[in-house]
Amino acid sequence: MTIAPAPITITPVVDDSPATVDQYAQILVDGFGPGHVSQVINGGRDDVVLARMKMRVYEGVKDLEVYSATAEGDERPGAVLIVAKPGLLWGETPNAENEYSKASKELLADLPQFAAASKRIAEGFHELEERAWGPDTTKPFYYITYLSTTPAFQGKGLGSALVEKITARAKAEGKHAVLITQNLENVAWYAKRGFRDVAKTTFPINGVDLTFWALSTEEA
Repeated sequence: MTIAPAPITITPVVDDSPATVDQYAQILVDGFGPGHVSQVINGGRDDVVLARMKMRVYEGVKDLEVYSATAEGDERPGAVLIVAKPGLLWGETPNAENEYSKASKELLADLPQFAAASKRIAEGFHELEERAWGPDTTKPFYYITYLSTTPAFQGKGLGSALVEKITARAKAEGKHAVLITQNLENVAWYAKRGFRDVAKTTFPINGVDLTFWALSTEEA
């Protein structure tokens, strides 16, 4: 007997209050394992990782789009996705500099090796993005920047529901959905959801060789 998965509710996150930012930043941290780039570039420092995730959630709510996923019967969301809409000018969102980014920079001020790692990862992503999608700064697609599911909520289809919301929207508008992912298991997972591998790169961060794949759906 096959048990059908519980219905999933997808909710836009529009509240930028500290409590909401903290909640979704913690989901990002919890869902990313020890080998994730967020851990590697920050030397495994939980306080630095959390500060940077708060920065990303706040910027996401203010300038991009953030969605949460909650399975029926659960009291709280178990997954979060952040996506940039088509036409975004990369690196120049109005709220990229905010109270959370300032807090992150203050932490990194005494950790120059982590600041250097952050700069290198930004350069590596930019190089990979150019190879995959061209040099234009304004991209005509949906760019999934973060997707994370809290371990206790994994296996319920929350991540799939969030991704499918974005890919369906992109297809309806005749656009791509794209992302960069770090491990080969993710490449296979996204392939089942309509993404193909379009470019790949490897470079060292804090003594660890990290490989990244640029993935893209087909246009409608």
